[in-house]
Amino acid sequence: ILLITVSNCGPINIGNKKINIKKKEIGGYYIEVYAKRGKKYGSNCNVYLTIINKNSNINELYVEIQAIDKDKKMISVTNFLIKQAKKNEIINKINTFSEINSCGKIEDLNIFAG
Repeated sequence: ILLITVSNCGPINIGNKKINIKKKEIGGYYIEVYAKRGKKYGSNCNVYLTIINKNSNINELYVEIQAIDKDKKMISVTNFLIKQAKKNEIINKINTFSEINSCGKIEDLNIFAG
């Protein structure tokens, strides 16, 4: 019994998954987004957004990020509102997927903006 217990003690990385950066250009804005667990153990799944106004005259941009699971179902959504972005300005924002506690459930991210 001791051998079974010892063999099961190893590094466990549950919920510490980082979702790869997704990139998209919409309406003259370059958008990058990824998801990663918050700094506290088991706290939440944060969404990190970077936007660059490449050549858009649109003063306000609504960005929606959807978390997709392994079955291709949306399991959470978060959004950002970007206002008055000057050309070539880099904007970084963080938000949370409130419907899930672990980034480990996410397989993909969808980006929508307008």
